[in-house]
Formats: sequence, C-alpha cells, structure tokens
Amino acid sequence: MKGFLLLIALLTLFTACQKNDNLPSVPKIEFLGFSKESLVQNGQDSMLVRFAYQDLEGDLGYETGDNIFIYDPRTGQRLASYQFPLDPNSPQTQEGELQLIVYSACCIYQDTVPNCGPHPSVFNEDFSYELQLIDQAGQASNRLLCPPIRLLCQ
Repeated sequence: MKGFLLLIALLTLFTACQKNDNLPSVPKIEFLGFSKESLVQNGQDSMLVRFAYQDLEGDLGYETGDNIFIYDPRTGQRLASYQFPLDPNSPQTQEGELQLIVYSACCIYQDTVPNCGPHPSVFNEDFSYELQLIDQAGQASNRLLCPPIRLLCQ
C-alpha cells in the first residue's frame, strides 16, 4: 500500500512539473476583474486591473524593457506600459495571474469643451481599457478589451 501511495505521489509530482503543451504558443490574456467600477478622470485616480495569462514557451518578460501595454481604444493611444515581472525561481512561467495599477484617462467631448476638464452637461463617460502583452519572441497576445468602467468627468 505504501508503495502504491509513493507511486501516486511521484506521478503527481512528475505531471505537475511537465510542460503543459495544451497552452497557446502565442500569449493569451483574459480579464478577471477591476478593484472598482468608476474613476475620476485625468489621471487623478487609479485602480487595479487583474488578468490571467497563458504562454506555451513561458518566455514572457524581459530583463529590461516593457512588454505589457495599456491602450485607450477610443484613440488608439498607449496610456501606459509595464515590465512583466520575472520570477528567478520559475523562469518558465507559462500561466498565472497579474494585477496592474492603471490610472484614469480623460473624458473626451464631442463639442468645443477641451478634453480632461469638467463639462457643463457631461457628467460621466463609459470607458474601456485595452491590454496586450508581447513575449520574448515578439509574439503579441490578443488585445483584451476590458469591460467598461465609469469615468467621472466633473
């Protein structure tokens, strides 16, 4: 019986250490959640965005340089970039979860009132962040459009 349990334990350890070939070669990211539902516009506020990632080769992150990018899908402008955290104890991280601090964007108005300031009749705007990461081979993940949050324009 002890031998059988030892065999099961060794098989479990072996399969836990094996590379998961069912993961995508191109990185994949999936939205998991926000820390809040609204932000004051113009970089005056921040929140956490949480997402899951998968990559077959586990070649995410660089020693130097950013490879996680946050975009404003209304304009296509890059709002921020981050360096994927490298774990020296696990150089072949294939899947996991990350949280990033993102800062609020500006409300965009359709009239002559300048963006980023208060508007006399627009009190809030629904806004989405778009995320993407790139692995060391230069393969870009899907562009993840997060659910909308509320930007407070006043």
